[in-house]
Amino acid sequence: MPIGGAEDRARPAAVLTRFVALAGGPRASIVVISTASSLSAEITSVYLRAFDELGAGQVVGIRPETRIEADLPALAVAVEAATGVFMTGGNQMKLSTALGGTRLGAAIRAAHERGVVVAGTSAGASAIGRHMAHPGDLVVVCVDAARAVWDELQDRTSRAQAGARGGDPDEV
Repeated sequence: MPIGGAEDRARPAAVLTRFVALAGGPRASIVVISTASSLSAEITSVYLRAFDELGAGQVVGIRPETRIEADLPALAVAVEAATGVFMTGGNQMKLSTALGGTRLGAAIRAAHERGVVVAGTSAGASAIGRHMAHPGDLVVVCVDAARAVWDELQDRTSRAQAGARGGDPDEV
């Protein structure tokens, strides 16, 4: 559910109301991911309050700043239990760089595949698609290609570490 940006967060909040309804209304369990935003805790609490006021059953905010944080199992578990995932606006390259190829990124994709409503505004909307335009230098980033490169680097690192430990790198 891509949202163009600057959506109305106060009543009637038609778009966010629809998101909450699709996520389950009073039974909704929504995870707000505010990684892209430079407003950190402020924007997270704005959305937590908005979704709460719109009747969502449970709302939590997470804000991984790095790929290491986005790879923490607890963040993926939060998304696995969610009926709705909402990514805020901000810097779309920051968002895709932090989440792509991580456990959290994989959990978001898996949630979408099992029917969880995944929404985002502005940068969050850009991150939903397979391709993402990066403003300023008119580069289109293929998120799948970036994931493939990251996966290859992780595989090479694992093999090198196995070899350094005296193990067989091909058995990684």
